[in-house]
Amino acid sequence: MAIDEVDTIDECPNFLNESTNIQINTEPIDENFGTWMASDAFYIPKYGKAPLGEDAHFICIEEQTIGVADGVGGWAKRGIDSGEYAREFVRNAKLSIHKQREQKNKIDPKKVLNEAYLNTISQGNIGKSDDPSVAQEIEVPVEIWDVIVMGSDGLFDNVHNFELEALVQDGLIDLYELEDTKMLARKIAEYALKNSENKLICTPFSTESLKAGKQRIGVKRDDITVIVANILPLQFHLCYVIRYIIVGVTAKEYMC
Repeated sequence: MAIDEVDTIDECPNFLNESTNIQINTEPIDENFGTWMASDAFYIPKYGKAPLGEDAHFICIEEQTIGVADGVGGWAKRGIDSGEYAREFVRNAKLSIHKQREQKNKIDPKKVLNEAYLNTISQGNIGKSDDPSVAQEIEVPVEIWDVIVMGSDGLFDNVHNFELEALVQDGLIDLYELEDTKMLARKIAEYALKNSENKLICTPFSTESLKAGKQRIGVKRDDITVIVANILPLQFHLCYVIRYIIVGVTAKEYMC
């Protein structure tokens, strides 16, 4: 679903009331030293269907790769568990990623998608009509301190872009002082859940429904997956691994 940004706060009364614009002062970073993506996730299954639901996700630390698979809930009407498909798809995606790394190849997202698709057989491989070869691939350069938010429809159907930006701004202290991406992922997921239960607000889902001639205000309950990734200087990661080794945890145990 395409999401249009709302131009004014008045158009959507569920805007965060007091967003804090935090300025982070840091020592100069050697841009040639390299970067590292620190990531974590938070998941809220629809209607308390814990621990599974219909979403699945992965975080491959060493390969610096993250992904979300959003199962199609409509298949439940045919007695098919789309969550099972999503979870197997994610397992196969991780296998493809690890194989590419072992072959010392750069991770190719389209190849990962295609191999996971071909190797996923749950429920007779539902969704065979969707050909991964037509997937759109976009490259976006990142810089140190950038924050990436990835999620399923449960997030983006219920949270406008400007709300998401405000949530990230408010969570910068957690990221830069506490090095805690999971805390921000949880905050964003719980905000999306709150919006999904509110019948009196405008959401991206209700906005797009109105454009399609269907008036649906507020509520869009769905599984909510949020991954937050923070682009850090590589030396931050090296120091973190050393810290774990000192307390008796090997680097291998720390890595996924």
